[in-house]
Amino acid sequence: MKLAKAADRMSKDLGITIIFDPQHVDIPAIAQETKHILVFAQHMDPVEIGRGAGAVLPEALKEAGAVGNVAQSR
Repeated sequence: MKLAKAADRMSKDLGITIIFDPQHVDIPAIAQETKHILVFAQHMDPVEIGRGAGAVLPEALKEAGAVGNVAQSR
């Protein structure tokens, strides 16, 4: 959280876009505690709701506060 908040301050102070990609379990807290960084997920699985035990659903990432994922940005 300290690193995310520092990145958030830098993004605001320097007027730059920072993509921050924490582990999945930290996405909700970081998304709530920051305003200027883009919170991305490290991974997302292309599966539909109700399928794929252990898969990371796009809908779950969006609900958690992620605005993208690292694989998407490549």
